[in-house]
Parts: sequence; C-alpha cells; structure tokens
Amino acid sequence: MLSLIVGLVVGFAPTSGVLSAPSVEPDTIQRRHVTLEGWDRRVRTAVWDRSHAFGGLYYDRGVLRRWTPEMDHEYDLDNFSIKPTPADDAAFYAGHHGFRTAAGSITTGSFVIESELVTGATLTGPLDLEVRFVQQEDLQATRSGVEVGYHADLGKGHRVGLRHSVTSLKMDIDAELVYEIDRPELDAELSLGRLDIANNIINEVLVPSSYHFDTLRVYQTVPYWIAGRMSMPVGPIRFEAVGGISPESRADVRSQTVEQARFAYHNTFAYWGGLAETEVLRDHLVVGAVASQSQSDAARRTPDDVVARSHYDARQVQLRGGVFALARWRSLRAQAWWMHERASDRQWGSSFEGSTIDREYGIEERWDWTRLRLDWEPGVRWGPLVGIEYAAALRSFPVEGDQEELQREVVRFFPYGPNRRVTARLGFRFSPNADLTFGASRDLDNDPFFPDQNRRYDGIHIRVRALW
Repeated sequence: MLSLIVGLVVGFAPTSGVLSAPSVEPDTIQRRHVTLEGWDRRVRTAVWDRSHAFGGLYYDRGVLRRWTPEMDHEYDLDNFSIKPTPADDAAFYAGHHGFRTAAGSITTGSFVIESELVTGATLTGPLDLEVRFVQQEDLQATRSGVEVGYHADLGKGHRVGLRHSVTSLKMDIDAELVYEIDRPELDAELSLGRLDIANNIINEVLVPSSYHFDTLRVYQTVPYWIAGRMSMPVGPIRFEAVGGISPESRADVRSQTVEQARFAYHNTFAYWGGLAETEVLRDHLVVGAVASQSQSDAARRTPDDVVARSHYDARQVQLRGGVFALARWRSLRAQAWWMHERASDRQWGSSFEGSTIDREYGIEERWDWTRLRLDWEPGVRWGPLVGIEYAAALRSFPVEGDQEELQREVVRFFPYGPNRRVTARLGFRFSPNADLTFGASRDLDNDPFFPDQNRRYDGIHIRVRALW
C-alpha cells in the first residue's frame, strides 16, 4: 500500500508544491492546532450521500446514524483507536494535497475503514481544480465518492467556485456554489447547494425500469443545502465555527410493482459547531474548548387509500461539549480530551408501518469520555514512531416505565457499563510528510458481555498518511 502511495505522490503531485498560509500579526495565534473541519466534512458527506448510509434512504433513525443494530458497547472506543483526532485533522488539512487511510478490526471478520484523498491543480490563469475522494466503511455507512471543485481566484484572498459530487446513482448528484475568503484576519466559506439535482428528471420524466429501480422518489419540495465555516484570530484566541442546514424537503415515494407501497416522506437536517483555542506557552501548550450539535427530523405519511398506514414523526439530536489540551516538549507530543455528550432519539404519531420501531418511544444517552495520548516522534526527518493512548467512557440511559425494553431494540448490549482500554502504537516516519503506524488495544475493564471469549484483546489497526 505504501509503495502505491509514494508512486502516486511522485508521479502526480503538482510541481508548485504546497501553498504557504498567510502570516498574521505576532500577537495573534499563529496557526490552527485543532479543527472542526474533519467533523464538518464527515457531516456534509452524510447529508450529500444518504443512499449509502446504514439502512438506506428511508431508515428513519437520523442522517448521522448515531445508533445502528450492529454496534456493540465498544464501537465508539474502536473509532477512537482507529480514526484521527481533531488535532490530527488540523495537521492533515494544513496542506493542499494529502492522502490518509485508517483501518481497524471491528469484528472477527471485518474492518472499519476511513480513507481520504485531497489534491488539486491549476487549470489556467486564476482557475484551479480541487478533488476529494472519501471512503467510509463502518457500522454507520458504506460509501465511497468523489467531490470535484472548480474555483476562480478574484484576487485579495477572494474566490468563487462550483463544487459537485460524482456518484454511481445519478439521482444522488449534488452541487453547490461557493464563495471563499482567505485572509490573515479571516478564513471563511459560504455555500449554497441543491441536493439530488437529477432526481425528478430520472424518476418522473425518464422513469427507470422497475427491474433496476423499483422505488421511485419524486420531490414536491426539492432539497437545498446552505452551509458555512469561518476561522479568525482575536488576539491570542482563535475562534472557529461551522454549520449547515438542509431545509425541509418533501417527496412522494412509490413502488412500481406494489400498488399499496406509497407514502410521503419529509426530511430536515441542521448542525453547528464551535471551537476556541489559545497558545499558553507559544505552541508548547495549547488549550481550548469545543461544542457541536446536530438534529435530524423525518416524517412519513401514507395516502388515505393505503391499508398499511404510516403517520409518524422522528427526531434525533446529538449535543456535545468539552475541553482539550495539546502539549509538546522536544520529541514528545501529548493530547488530552474530555467530552460530555447527549444524544436522543424520539418517535411519535398514530401509526408506524414502515418504521424501524413500530410504536412511540424515546431514548436518551448521556456519555462522558476521556482520551489521553502520548507520542514520541523522531527529532530528525525520519525514524521510528512510538505512542500510547488511554480511553475511558461512561454511559447512562435514563429510562421511564417500559422504555427500557424498547431501548434494547435500538441500542445493543444495553445497559452499557464503563469501558476502558489502552492502545499501543508503533510506526515509522519516512519523512516529515509520510508515515505508517500499527496499533493494538487491550481491554482494561474485563468485558462482561463476552464471558466465553478473550476479554482482554480489543483489536488492531493501521494508519497511513502522506502529504505533498
């Protein structure tokens, strides 16, 4: 895998190299150490590509799929061990060209995989091209896709452009107009998009064969997408904010072969996130706070002549907030994170045909987690990498009456107990911009859900990163 990456870097990297960031005043924070950009990109991918999320388009448990039936009680700790932190995201997105992939054991026979390629090239004069490839294979989605952006430099840090997705399902193609400003005092982007651009042409005008696509979706209110992000230093503090909304869309859905399989489907999604960080001892100690929230709303209605009735609404809300600290001394790098999260899933109505849960219900999760990570990096351009990480999580699910049994239908291995693990990593840095890391995790809480298995082994993972 590494030889392939190196070949791609050498053969296709633009000769102009990585553009340097503009300088700022000496009394302001010099660069971003932690960012919400990775989370923002993952959320946008989930909104743009709903067809490949767990359960498909009409699985009514939220756009982000906080819970799916295949998740066990250690799924989030697995993601901690395998996937990058927001500090890792900041290092990756600091350049204009890069590739990274992370793969880790999630069951005896399968891996969780997250990959990303970001690159681009100058087309002519002020015009440039940006390409992003993403791969996500986990218990929330199985998707891969390409986003292509075309931008025109207007000068003085201003750019306008068009960005669109490339996907195998024609009705899922999305596009947005983008305005960007990149100046020392402000880095921001505003986008206005249209989701599923070709959907009605394909499903209403052309009408595909029922052999290939039995279910047709025709929008009565088309889905739009409005999103933005900004980062700005205010004295010694850097503030960052991201957010987006897809206002309510309404679609009529029907089967071409089953006359009674008809319903109206309404969908809305919104999210926001904010971050503040400051350098206490220049870049030797960075502290900050972060918060975010997302909300999915869905409703299903059947016509009066349909026997199997659906008339219900569902809402999923996720809220998190916490603090972090990053430290560096010589070849040592440390990260510390503490977060409190709340997630809820509620459903109400009069009839529930077609829902994953066939009655009214509501569940709420409260989750506190901590991550402590220490890495040793070589003081030269190349050399070994050594790291260790401790992760602990404590969940609670407040319940009322008979809701506990319903929660067992939605959340596997309920109720969750405290989970703790330690992960050791060993790798090699081939240059400041390319490295390969292996890791293995050990359970510290003597996993009570699998008494007949090896309760101490918690999986292995690999990470590959290359920037150019």
